[in-house]
Amino acid sequence: VGARLLKGNFKTRSSVINREIDLERGDLLDTQRLIRGQGNLRQLNVFDSVSVETIGLDERALQADTARAALLINVEEASTSYVDFKAGLELREPFVESRQLLLTSEVQYTNRNVFGLAQGLQPRIIGAFDTLQLAETTGVSTADPLAAASIDTLDYVFGGEILYSHPRFLKEQLNINKLYFSVGPFYLLDLLGVINSQVLREEWGLRSEFRK
Repeated sequence: VGARLLKGNFKTRSSVINREIDLERGDLLDTQRLIRGQGNLRQLNVFDSVSVETIGLDERALQADTARAALLINVEEASTSYVDFKAGLELREPFVESRQLLLTSEVQYTNRNVFGLAQGLQPRIIGAFDTLQLAETTGVSTADPLAAASIDTLDYVFGGEILYSHPRFLKEQLNINKLYFSVGPFYLLDLLGVINSQVLREEWGLRSEFRK
């Protein structure tokens, strides 16, 4: 194996591609290792297509005792960043007087190739509030102090999370192959069904996952 030539990686760093192809300069050309390297690149989920070609293996080179071939690694990068938005209505306890009709929403930004490192970042925000309660409070004059107080205690849910993921965690440091790692701090404040201004639920923490 001679030089490695990269084509098409406008965002992805060359070190990421070279890491997935398990052939160094001077190694014997192994077709199975090339195929495995192409599969590794596809599994990163940042390329639409991957191909590896050999350059320099003409008939004269094949007849020689030793021949050196360059590798042309051609990739077509996929769209790796987008925004998802969801909204809906949820009816809770419809047959009781304290029924709730929640307007829910969720916004999430996804980037699977942060800084060209084939690593992911997903911040997410969720929210919901009781539309029936809002309709009741807005139906009363806001000049009334009692109405103003009821608006201040509008039931709602708010939460957020930032998820970071690495599909090749510790590969370069410890040569561990295909170890997936993710970590994400989160916060949730749930004021639906609050009685006497007491917080029903408040959570914060850190989620993490290792998977091979």
